[in-house]
Amino acid sequence: MALLNCEKKIITAHGHKFPMTKNTTPGRAGSETKIELELSPLEIDTLNYFFPDRTLIAFDLETSGFSPHVHEILELGAISIETKETGPSIKIFHELVKNSAPIPAESTQIHGLRDRDLENAADIKTVLELWEEDLRTTTYWPILLAHNAIFDVGHILAQEHKFGMKCFPTLTPVYDSCSLARKIFKMKDGKLKNAKLSTLAEEFGIQLTHHHALWDAWACAKVFLGLLDRARKLEMGTKEDILKMAYLFKIADAESVEMSEKNNGPTEILEALRESVKTNSIIEISYAAGSKGKTFRPIKPISLVPTPQGTILFADCLTDKQGKHFKVKKIIETKKVSP
Repeated sequence: MALLNCEKKIITAHGHKFPMTKNTTPGRAGSETKIELELSPLEIDTLNYFFPDRTLIAFDLETSGFSPHVHEILELGAISIETKETGPSIKIFHELVKNSAPIPAESTQIHGLRDRDLENAADIKTVLELWEEDLRTTTYWPILLAHNAIFDVGHILAQEHKFGMKCFPTLTPVYDSCSLARKIFKMKDGKLKNAKLSTLAEEFGIQLTHHHALWDAWACAKVFLGLLDRARKLEMGTKEDILKMAYLFKIADAESVEMSEKNNGPTEILEALRESVKTNSIIEISYAAGSKGKTFRPIKPISLVPTPQGTILFADCLTDKQGKHFKVKKIIETKKVSP
């Protein structure tokens, strides 16, 4: 544990990386980038206005693929921000995670992590235990934040189910900076081409080398504060109205979802979908909702994500030629597509 005291801020680093520099994994793009962990007076004011006496925890994951039911967490980065009389306190948690299966080449192309980079890393259970221990040291009640939070939270929840763990207090709310961005620019500005973290970081003038968990988490926190300030200036409602636009659910809602047929449908259907995601293969499904009725439709599954409403399948629908999501418990039947 390293402690760095700076004027008007405290930075605490957990893990094997010095807090002010990116990780130095050889060959990983952007590994030497330096970023100052500094909040502007406006960001501090926004934090105090929306989250007085709360700890904002922005986190990000790098993974071997999109599906929490199939793929692995390879890196976890988190930034905890609190405001105190002496100024903002910024705490860092960052760990690489040892993989149990080879990392797909297409995933390495995104984040730069290779099998050999993780040889000496801890396993995911150990990393989550370390993070849980670190989270217990927060001064205030935590607020969890991620960009496209259903993806990152889904991966964490899948591991919680697997190991019987609870990383967060059950009443911890989850907020999504991506959801807030879509609503702000759709409802008022309408000028942003998309709600990707890199696009939003550019919009708010935030330094970002994408797909490094710790620094994506830092960019997410600053983007979120920028979005909250933007919504406030655009008079998009009360403080509660604005926060509602970014709110997803409480951890208790998601942890109460059992991996059972009630929430996910028959086990054989879930297993068939897992296999299709794993092999990147096309499968046909009969779905008890939507305009097509129960007729079979070909899809290419992308990921399975646990949510408070049950597991959601994200897939490319080959009939409509567009991305869709399906509630797994409403899938009546699956069948393989002949080569």
